[in-house]
Amino acid sequence: MKIVLATHHFPPKYVGGVELIVRRAAHWLIRNGHQVQVVCVESIDRPFKGLDVAANEYEGIPVYRLSFNRGQTGDIFRESFRNSLIGQWFERFLRASLPDIVHIHSGYLLSGSVIEAAKAAGMPTVVSLHDYWFVCPRITLLRPDGSRCPAPQNPRTCAWCLHTERRRYRLPDQVSRGALGRFVQEVLHSPLIAQVVNWQDQIVALAERKSYLGERLASADMIITQARMVYEIMLHQGLSPARLRLVPYGLDLSGWKFLEPTDSEDRRLRIGYLGSLTPPKGAHMLISAFRRLRTTGVQTQLKLYGSMTVLPRYTRWLQKLADNDPRITFVGRYENSDVERILGEIDVLVVPSLWYEIGPLVTMEALASKTPVVVGNIPNMKYQIEDGINGLHYDVDSVADLARQLQRLLDEPWLVSQLRSGIRNVKTSDQELSEWLEIYQDVLE
Repeated sequence: MKIVLATHHFPPKYVGGVELIVRRAAHWLIRNGHQVQVVCVESIDRPFKGLDVAANEYEGIPVYRLSFNRGQTGDIFRESFRNSLIGQWFERFLRASLPDIVHIHSGYLLSGSVIEAAKAAGMPTVVSLHDYWFVCPRITLLRPDGSRCPAPQNPRTCAWCLHTERRRYRLPDQVSRGALGRFVQEVLHSPLIAQVVNWQDQIVALAERKSYLGERLASADMIITQARMVYEIMLHQGLSPARLRLVPYGLDLSGWKFLEPTDSEDRRLRIGYLGSLTPPKGAHMLISAFRRLRTTGVQTQLKLYGSMTVLPRYTRWLQKLADNDPRITFVGRYENSDVERILGEIDVLVVPSLWYEIGPLVTMEALASKTPVVVGNIPNMKYQIEDGINGLHYDVDSVADLARQLQRLLDEPWLVSQLRSGIRNVKTSDQELSEWLEIYQDVLE
């Protein structure tokens, strides 16, 4: 089978989650006898008009890297969801290469035009949703103040959200506890008022985005969602259940040794955090909760693994919260190859994310190492971890409730072992990618 995988970025310059997922998939498909080509965006700030395409190989994978100057049309926002320059090139590329399947892994940077181009070229098309880009211009369903947006909203609400990226709107809204935002959204019902305050074009553009991307998703032959919340949003958007597949991520365990967890000595509770030190990941919640724990004769230890240089200002705030507590250690950056060893040296992992994670691999990695996980009670975290079975849930916005659950691990010394015994085998990447092939076959048939 000849397969084109399209993604917003690809290694070696970019090594984020989706990039690594597509890289892993490309290697797996090639090993299983398929031909793979990858299309990605390499740069959006080249000082020229038009589109530059560089074709090369990365680890034996043919890659077509697109570079362009964002904003060539004079309307960056509309270009972000409908980029005819990319669409026209992608359609020509597909007509020349004639793949059996086009699997699109991102709308971000590529825009929805790649789906339109694939269907115009008559290609069977699968779309994987690794984030919320198709329903949220900010991608994460997180507002600029850090609060969660419960679901896709109307264009007026999205317009206000985008405006609060600026302090002059965000701070008054926070002071008024959201009253300013509710008032603005109400008056924007009037197109005349929206025109007077110069918001009408943005509202219209947001409506166009919602309509265009909804149509593009509806035109795909199959949509793969990795998380239940995304699946439910797509159903709410009116997509047919027959064209939606829930395929959670699988874990690549090829390099794992499956070491037995090391037991803590002298009644210690070793708590760990692995991930980026950024506000949506919630490390500040964990540090604040940890410092509330009552002494019970059990020694406690918190180790935070993550780069200290990504957001230095936030890192300094975390260190201030820790207040030189000798029980808290900022370990710093770690390598993926160290994850199994690190997880084997802690008793419980806390994933205090404040946003709707699609499916953090670190949670699966913890379960693979038989390490219980404590998570907030929001989608999609609570779907990965069963409360009281293989981990614990807490009220995601409550430091006190997180502290309560951590305190239980101190007060009930048998609880860690009980949760560890409830951990089942995790899904593997082989199983996940085999499901992809089944979906490809279904689409072709």
